[in-house]
Parts: sequence; C-alpha cells; structure tokens
Amino acid sequence: MTRHILLIIALVSFTLLNSCGITDDREAKAKEYLQQKISDQSGNALKLENFTKTNGVEQDVMGMKMYVLEWTIQTSVQNNVWKAGNPMPGMGFWSDFKTLTKRPENEYLLGKDGPHLAVGTNIRFTGNCKLQKTEQGWRAESYYINSHEIQNKDSAAAK
Repeated sequence: MTRHILLIIALVSFTLLNSCGITDDREAKAKEYLQQKISDQSGNALKLENFTKTNGVEQDVMGMKMYVLEWTIQTSVQNNVWKAGNPMPGMGFWSDFKTLTKRPENEYLLGKDGPHLAVGTNIRFTGNCKLQKTEQGWRAESYYINSHEIQNKDSAAAK
C-alpha cells in the first residue's frame, strides 16, 4: 500500500515539475537541431563550438504551443571552404550553413561577402529557432540567421 502511495506522489511531483518548466528541454533541442543542420549543410566543414540562449518567447498559434528561442553560436571552420550565396540586397550569403569545397567558377556567386574561409576561422552567428510543443517534449522545426561576423579570417588564413 505504501509503495502505491509513494508511486503516486512521485508521479504527481514529476507532473508538477514538468508543468513548471523545470524539466524543460527547449534549449537542448535547439542546440541539437542547429548542430545537426550545421553538420549536414556544411558537409562537416563547420563545427558548432558554442551555443548560448539569449532570449525566448512563448507563443500560442491556433492552439499549438510554440517557442521562439533566440541564440548566439560560435562555429569554427574545419576544412577550407567558400561561402556562396545570393548577392542581391536583402538576400544574403548566410541564410544557411551550406559551404563549397571548391571555388565556384561563377564569381557572381561569391560577391564581396562570399569569402574563402580557411581552417581555424571562427564565425559568430545570431538567430532564432522555432520549436513546437509535442507530447514528448519540444521539437525544433526551423531556424533563421539574423547576422554573422567572421572573427579571425586574416589570422586563420595566414596559418
């Protein structure tokens, strides 16, 4: 009998803690999602070195619990690559983490912001990740890059 009471108390305690957000996995899910996107899109040329949650906002979209987690990440270049993109104003080069292992023949794809990135170059990104509440926790669904800063391009290229 006491075993059943202890089990009920444990379940109620877990439910209360979970509803208060103490067992919240949003930050871990966003980091895992970004780590996978960086690895997949860059072909392992970029590596997530540091992830920091900077802010977040809960939303209720037509009855679905959503959360937008704002982040700052630090990546490092693992292989010499080039970053191509869309040089049109407002389109940008860093809308994703895709990189090229060879310099593109069409110089237009490089523009002034599509540089060669040497091994050891660090890039700081800010952005956000949209998550949806599911029965088994939070699931990251998308990300958006707000800004990027290539931090040590000259010193890394000299190595």
